[in-house]
Amino acid sequence: MNEASKASATVPVDPAPVTRIARRHARPGHESQYEALIREMFGKMRAFHGFMGANMIPPEQPGGCYQVVVNFASEADLQRWDESSVRAEMHRRIREVAEDDP
Repeated sequence: MNEASKASATVPVDPAPVTRIARRHARPGHESQYEALIREMFGKMRAFHGFMGANMIPPEQPGGCYQVVVNFASEADLQRWDESSVRAEMHRRIREVAEDDP
């Protein structure tokens, strides 16, 4: 192992922040319920370690695609959210008013 390899192998790497962008359509006539559920999900995310914030970008045209942008401090923090029963329940409820999976 050369000196550069030894140095890089011993320097701890801080976890990098992670951003996820999910896109989906609300079912026609269910846009307000969809938006309320997304905001509720953001509130629940606040209780999870590493949550850094989230935004919902509405469609430019009626019937268009919503974009949900979620930020966590690390991949491990995002994975804890992904594996949680809270997320599973929120996604079950969101599927009732959404046309597709993100």
